[in-house]
Amino acid sequence: MQSAAFRAAGLDWTYDLLDVPPAELPDAIRKLRAPDAAGANVTIPYKLAVMEHPGVALEGAHMTFIARHPDRSGELPGRVAAWFDQSWESEARTADLLVNATPLGRSEEMPLRPNALPKEGAVIDLVYVAGGTPLIRKARSLGLRTADGWGVLVAQGARSFEIWTGKPAPVDAMREALTP
Repeated sequence: MQSAAFRAAGLDWTYDLLDVPPAELPDAIRKLRAPDAAGANVTIPYKLAVMEHPGVALEGAHMTFIARHPDRSGELPGRVAAWFDQSWESEARTADLLVNATPLGRSEEMPLRPNALPKEGAVIDLVYVAGGTPLIRKARSLGLRTADGWGVLVAQGARSFEIWTGKPAPVDAMREALTP
């Protein structure tokens, strides 16, 4: 998607996917600070780990994390609830916005019981699955507003492009690059 955006904007830039072993994460972050690196996108399993490094910040965010292992969650911003504590489902039911930030849904899993979906409000699933995850499909069938992972991916990618290049993102080219 980013490579297509760079081509559409007439930039001779590259976007490389890096498979970084955990022990090499600090070195990878140092390399991204080189003058010829404009930026990076970080995904599973390093989203939280990169915040532990100087110069990487998450400011102004208000979040509730549902963690499988809350004892390992460290100093996350917002509220942390245990995955195995079913009281979080009642919080989800009354939420204005429910966000699935787990990988559940990539293989057709449902991250929560359908009766835990908000009565009103919106559901965002960050999992990138063409046609939507089971969570998004169920939320749509209940008439809830939704945003699936593909739309979120394009929006995140567009914002990254604009930060890195200082130019408007060629969103149509980015979306087309993701079309299966």
